Amino acid sequence: MQSTAMVRLPVDVLEALRDAEKDLDNWRRSPLRPLIEQLMAELDEDARDSMETQINAAQDALSSRDDVSATGAKISQRLCRLPRDRQLHPDRSRVL
Repeated sequence: MQSTAMVRLPVDVLEALRDAEKDLDNWRRSPLRPLIEQLMAELDEDARDSMETQINAAQDALSSRDDVSATGAKISQRLCRLPRDRQLHPDRSRVL
């Protein structure tokens, strides 16, 4: 059972990422738009700059870890082994 969940995980994660991508693809209709716009209106430039610096530092720290890089490589390898029809974007116009 656990191995089945592990095999299915990339597909489930892909679906969630596709949903998020779809929501962000059309900014006018995105359910995230009002939330993000409200947050941006409430933050001053210094706060946004500080958050950007912190996010960049966290991304750099994560990407420099060997275990994170190895996991990323494993995910990429598994995704490449998926049948082509499971790699297609939901609108079937492009491959992930």
